[in-house]
Amino acid sequence: MKGRETDLRILQRHLSGRGRKVFPNQVVFYNGVLGLTDPALLPGPMVEALGRLGSGQRPDEPLCRQMDYLLHHCLDSNSANIGKHINDLPDNPVPKAHRAHYLNDRNRGEILRRLRAVIQYCLARRASRDAMEEGDFAALLEQLKGELGGASDTLRQTDLLTPGILANVIYEVLCSFFTQVRTDLARVRGAERRVEQQNAEYFAKVDRFGNRNIDRFFALQRLAGTNAVAANELACVYYYGAEYLCVDEGEGSDGWFRVERDYELAAKYFKLAAAWDPPVTSACWSLGHMALNRKITGLDGEEADRLAETYFQYAADQDFTAAHNSLGLLEQKRGDRLLERLPRLTGEERAAMLSHYRRALELWDWAGQDGWPYGHINVAEFLSRADYRRHVLPLLGPELKLEGPMDPAGRWQLAADQGNLWAMNCLALLKCDGGDLEGARALWERAAAWNYPTARLNLALRLYAPDGLTPDPEAYRANLETASAQGSAQASYRLALLALDRSLLDASVWLARAEEQNYEKFSIELYHRICDLRRRIEG
Repeated sequence: MKGRETDLRILQRHLSGRGRKVFPNQVVFYNGVLGLTDPALLPGPMVEALGRLGSGQRPDEPLCRQMDYLLHHCLDSNSANIGKHINDLPDNPVPKAHRAHYLNDRNRGEILRRLRAVIQYCLARRASRDAMEEGDFAALLEQLKGELGGASDTLRQTDLLTPGILANVIYEVLCSFFTQVRTDLARVRGAERRVEQQNAEYFAKVDRFGNRNIDRFFALQRLAGTNAVAANELACVYYYGAEYLCVDEGEGSDGWFRVERDYELAAKYFKLAAAWDPPVTSACWSLGHMALNRKITGLDGEEADRLAETYFQYAADQDFTAAHNSLGLLEQKRGDRLLERLPRLTGEERAAMLSHYRRALELWDWAGQDGWPYGHINVAEFLSRADYRRHVLPLLGPELKLEGPMDPAGRWQLAADQGNLWAMNCLALLKCDGGDLEGARALWERAAAWNYPTARLNLALRLYAPDGLTPDPEAYRANLETASAQGSAQASYRLALLALDRSLLDASVWLARAEEQNYEKFSIELYHRICDLRRRIEG
């Protein structure tokens, strides 16, 4: 059962999504209304160029590239379920900077100018079949009046909706929301009084400390047993690991305390948050993944899958987009179990296998279209697997209904357009193998600009290496050095090879770095190559 939506969520639901809406998905909506209202992120000349689109001018290609990139990167571009993070997650609520920016009356004129420009751009970029017409604006106005009339004076008074008026409505709804915003428990089912008490206690006893202050960690430990918000945040700390600053209040040096990953403690606190009334949605999703990936002690097999499905389904019912993707992973897993026995399957079992795969693809497609890049990535990987291409895809038939393309490159492109760096790299590899070197170079350079070491490594190995497609010794070394500085063990190993003929000492230094970096994300193949090279240096 769904609970009361926040005003910001209602606004996002009406303005973004499939069909004739202003914004194509919630990622673009949140980036547009929160990220691009900051003058530092959207330069004045671009705002002026966007403002002219209202007169019928189409945006030129360079402007489109810049805007599309900004509309996927201003905020947390790696989480396409960005609305959940903006509204709800206790460890990443609406950033205080955005709240302060909107609630400062002196910024109203500039915010409205930028909102209007973003709206005009998004309307101009919608495909012809999704272009909004006069009747669509009238219907949207009635919907907004019906659900948000109390949050906007402009909305109560107007009988017309234009980009300028809509910008005022968005501004007023957000200002109203920012004076009431709560964390993850605010929008799930019921228990509003208890939710407010939980949030108030969390803000008073935990949130007053900085995100990396060791006192925050101690506060979480004290409060997690009785507070669902604190329990969820502490579970994330144990699941991912964290590093906290230990400040010496005297004249000594500051230190760092590392909290190592502990899946047992993570499961314990996720369970506390998920068992609360109302449950913490993100904790349910996280606990589902721990069950799916067999990271909960004593839980395995069908029991683990059933628990994962229960938690994923609850999160999906709360419109948590990533949970739809996760349900697809569970369906894929069930299909794979049957595929392993393909020669011995009965007709009924074969039909069940295809049903699982069909459902997985449809769930991933839905998640991808709703802005979660890993939905597109999962489809791309499915379409690329040889066993699926041979035994599954030819049999899925017309019952499979997807909105996105049925080719890996198209899916990687969609995920890359949503800002996923891994997708940019994989798409670049496809382009490089297909002979489109400039397209590959552009994608790798784009990913490398975000300090993605694999992009620098592939620029070096695929293009600039002595046996690369466009050899360039200086570019080869420069990209390897940058990738190594960003943590690439492969790049450090290559630099050790380069140094062999010049200085065995330099080669040893690079090799030691490669060995250390390889432990961060271990590759047994690289480990053996490092050992062989060390023996060569020492011999």
